Amino acid sequence: MLPAKLLEKPEPRPEFFNNYGPTECTMMATCYRMSSDLEQYLNRPVPIGSPIRNVHIYILDTYRQPVPIGVAGEIYIGGAAVGRGYLNRPELTAERFVRDPFVPESGARMYKTGDLARWLADGTIEFLFRNDLQVKIRGFRIELSDIEATLLQHPQLRDVAVDVYESVPGDKRLVAYLVSRGNHTITSTEVRDFLKLKLPGFMIPSAYVFLNALPLTPNGKLNRKALPQPLTEVVAKGCSATRNEIECKLIDVWKNLLGVKNIGIHDNFFELGGHSLLAVKMATEISKQFNFDMPLGAIYRSPTIKEIAKIIRSYDKHPWYSLVPIQTQGLRPPLFAVHTISLLDLPRYLGNDQPLYFLRYGMAAESGNRSVHLPPMEELASHYINELQRVQPQGPYYLMGFSFGGVIAYEMACQLLANGHRVNFVGMLDTHLTDEKQLLPYHRIIHNFFRQSPSRFVRGIKNKITDLVKPYKYGSGFWPHIYTLSPDKACRNNYQPKSYKGRVTLFQGWDWETTLFSKAPAELAWTQLLGDRLDVQQVSGAHSDICKDPHVKILAAKIIACMDKAINERGDEPCSQ
Repeated sequence: MLPAKLLEKPEPRPEFFNNYGPTECTMMATCYRMSSDLEQYLNRPVPIGSPIRNVHIYILDTYRQPVPIGVAGEIYIGGAAVGRGYLNRPELTAERFVRDPFVPESGARMYKTGDLARWLADGTIEFLFRNDLQVKIRGFRIELSDIEATLLQHPQLRDVAVDVYESVPGDKRLVAYLVSRGNHTITSTEVRDFLKLKLPGFMIPSAYVFLNALPLTPNGKLNRKALPQPLTEVVAKGCSATRNEIECKLIDVWKNLLGVKNIGIHDNFFELGGHSLLAVKMATEISKQFNFDMPLGAIYRSPTIKEIAKIIRSYDKHPWYSLVPIQTQGLRPPLFAVHTISLLDLPRYLGNDQPLYFLRYGMAAESGNRSVHLPPMEELASHYINELQRVQPQGPYYLMGFSFGGVIAYEMACQLLANGHRVNFVGMLDTHLTDEKQLLPYHRIIHNFFRQSPSRFVRGIKNKITDLVKPYKYGSGFWPHIYTLSPDKACRNNYQPKSYKGRVTLFQGWDWETTLFSKAPAELAWTQLLGDRLDVQQVSGAHSDICKDPHVKILAAKIIACMDKAINERGDEPCSQ
C-alpha cells in the first residue's frame, strides 16, 4: 500500500512509479505508473504494473502452468533481463533458473522468484506476498505478511517482521520483531492486546522482540537469518512471586512445556505460547504431580498459575467436568460433539461462527487402578446431558458423535426428547448401531480383495493395526477421544436403543472391513430402527480418517449444511417448558 508520507508532498506532486524486480533480473521487471489521485492507493495494494520491454512475466501454478486472471500463482521472469545464475552456487542456480517452456529459443531460461501475485482484469499485476512467508502451525496456514501488515497499523511501531521459531523441538511458534517509532515505548502486552482486536488467536505471536533496527542485507532487504532468537524470558504481570508449593510446581511444569523462564502467577498460558495440545500435556502433568485429574475445560476458563492452583487446592469440591469448550463465540447454535477424534481440524473447517463443545469421558469414567470403567449407556448419556445443560439449559439442541460417541449422542437425544426438550440435529460420524457382521462367501471376499486399490488396502490395514494397539488406560499420551475398545463395549452391553421420533443424520465413511467381508451395509441397522427418518450422507475417508485432512473439510461442510437445513425447517427458538 502507499506510504502515507507521500501524500505530504506539496502540490504539484511529482509523478510516482511502482517498479518491481529482483536482483537476479537486473532489478526491474515491471513498472506501474500511478494516478495523480494518490488517495485511492491508501486502502488497496498498488499494482506492480506490466512487464517492461524485453521481459516476460509468467504467473504459474505449482505445475508451472499459467493461472487464470485473478488466481494467485508464483511469478516467473523470462527474457533478456534474466541473469546467468549465482556465482559458485550451481545447485541454487539450477533450482532458481529453470528452462523457459514458453519461448521457442533453445536454452532460454526463466527465474523462479518465490513471489506470489495475480493478474488483474486490466492486464496489470498485483503483488501478494512472498511464497516462503506462508507457514503452517498446528494445522493453520498463516501468511506472515498479514501479521506484519496488521502490526504496522499500530501508530507506535515503525518497522516490523514476523518469523517462526521453535523453543521446544517440533513446537513451532510465531515471534514478532518490533522497532518503535521515535522515542515511544510500548510493551509486548500492549502489542498483543492490539492484535487480539484484529486477528484470530492462532495468528497472534507468542514472543515479542524489540530492536533498534531490523537487520538488512547489503541490498537493503530484510535479513531474516540475522534476526535474533527470542529470549525465553518474559515479563510477568503484576505480582509474580509464588506463594505456595503448588504454584512453584505449576511454574516448573509451564517452563518445561513452554520453554519460557520467569513465569508469573498471573501470566496467561495461551499468551505465552500455549495451545490445545500443550494444554493436554499440562493436564497430564498435573495428574502425575498432584494425583488430580485436571479438567481440560478448566484450563481454558482459568489459564493462569494462580487460578489453576486454586482449582487443585479445592479439587474435592469440584468434579471433573466432561464438557470441554473448544469455541464459545459465534452466532450459530452450539454444537455438542461426543468423543470426536479431531479437535484441531474440525473446528477450523466449521468456521469461526460455530460454537463447539466437546464431551469426553471425564467423571463419567471411574478411575479404578487408572483404568477406564464406563457406566451403563443410559447413565453415561444422562451425565453428558447434565454437563451440556450447564452451557445450554434449554433446547433446541444440536448433537454429534463419532463412532461409539454417535450411539451416545443418539441416546442423549432420546432422553432429551423424553424430558420435553427439542433436539434439532443428531449427527453420527461413521457410527455402527451393532457390531454384528454377516460374512460373505470366501470367493466373494477374494473378489472384493482384488477390487481394492493397493493404497486403500494398505491404509485399511494400517488403520486396523492402529485400532488394535490403542491404549485402554490413561497414560502420558491419553486423549479422551481415543477409542477404548473393552470399556466401550461394556458400556453398550445390553443397551436397547429406543425408537427416536426425530430425524437422524449418519455421515458414512468408507469401511474397509465391511467392504471386504460383510454383505450388510453399515446403515442397515439404523434404517431398520429409524426407517425414513434416517438421512445418510456419504463422506470421504475411512473410519479413522474422516475427521482428518483432507476429508474433514468435506465432512465439516456437510455438517454445517445439515444444521442449516434443521434450523430452516424447525427453527432455533428455545422450546417452552
